[in-house]
Amino acid sequence: MKINPNLQAMITGGVLQTNESRFKKSSEKMTSGFKINSQRDNPAGYAVSNRMHAKLGSLEKANQNASNAINVIQTADGSLGEVQNMLHRVKELSVKSANETLTTDDRLAIQEEVDSLFAEIERIGSQTQYNTQKLLNGDQDLKGYSDSEYVSVATYNDKFPVDKDYTL
Repeated sequence: MKINPNLQAMITGGVLQTNESRFKKSSEKMTSGFKINSQRDNPAGYAVSNRMHAKLGSLEKANQNASNAINVIQTADGSLGEVQNMLHRVKELSVKSANETLTTDDRLAIQEEVDSLFAEIERIGSQTQYNTQKLLNGDQDLKGYSDSEYVSVATYNDKFPVDKDYTL
């Protein structure tokens, strides 16, 4: 008995395997929507794509950090706006107290209001916080930033004692 190989079937099987492999690759590209799905598709393009994805992740985190910084600044700005209003009131009271027609009792009442305004300013300075971090009590360092890809941070801290004798 002699067995002859079916050459036609072997050729057809090889072509079928090649076409099936190509179909899988094309189907993978179509379903993912990406031109490069693996390193074997385009090694150089894959490396560039990976670098771009890493940079995109860094930029997304930088965007989130910037949003957090804006929230911190808005919180501090709101508190400082209140302090500014109180200081304007202190200025008004100071000018008013210079009036020679006021009695001693009037001046004492003005001084009490000034003292309470300064006490409120002290409270705002010690209690203003964002995410449990106090913003206006002098413990925060000022940090600079760079708009380049590489960041160097400069720090500055201007702590000085505040004289709390506010008598007019």
